[in-house]
Order: sequence, then structure tokens, then C-alpha cells
Amino acid sequence: MIAYKVISYERESAVVNEAEHRQAGFTLKYAKGSTVKAKKETIGIWCYRDKESAQDYADGWGGFVITVRSIGKEIKPKAISNCFPVKQILSYYRRCKKFRTTKKLLDWYSRPRKEYVFYSEVKVLN
Repeated sequence: MIAYKVISYERESAVVNEAEHRQAGFTLKYAKGSTVKAKKETIGIWCYRDKESAQDYADGWGGFVITVRSIGKEIKPKAISNCFPVKQILSYYRRCKKFRTTKKLLDWYSRPRKEYVFYSEVKVLN
């Protein structure tokens, strides 16, 4: 499936706390033609189903939109973290393992928006 990914002008993962995420090893590089794999401890590579939604995020964040092709099945998390600091994101993944029910997870986090799509691996097309 074709999807859209927002990345930084350095062609890295678009995150709020870039330096902290890079130091923790969460930052992925998106070179044209490359295959990018999600870190095992994450819910996958966050993409958008439509280019307009991706562009809306890029305009507010300051990155740009690339086109990717999914490799494998879509990942459908029941909840995603609203937290940006790495310590809180790592805490989120620990909570996911501890609280298997959606109700417990949603006490701390939110449901993914319908335009979000997650993959374990993508091919960068541009």
C-alpha cells in the first residue's frame, strides 16, 4: 500500500525532541530507494493514509512529505502515546505490555486517528 511519511529536512524521523530521540536510537533515516525497518520496541513507522493529512502535519511541524510503500501488513495499535520525551515513550511501551486492555491504556494515551497508519517496514519511493 502507498502511504505518506513526514520527515525532517535531514531525511530523518519527524519528532518534536529530535536530539533526545536521536540519542535514544529512535530516529530513522529515509534515503530515497531505501528500506526502513521500525525499531522492535515500537509500534511501527507512523505514516498517513492520504497526502493531505501528512502535508497538514508537515506544514505545522516544519518537515516535508515523502511517499512510501508498505512492506508487510498494517499494524493497528489500540492506543498511541501523546508523550514526546523519550522516557515517557519508553514508559508507554512498558505500560502496553503491562496493561493489555484498551480501557487501561486509554487512561494514559489516546486512540490513533483514522488517517494514521503504522508499518513495521517501508520502502522509500522519493
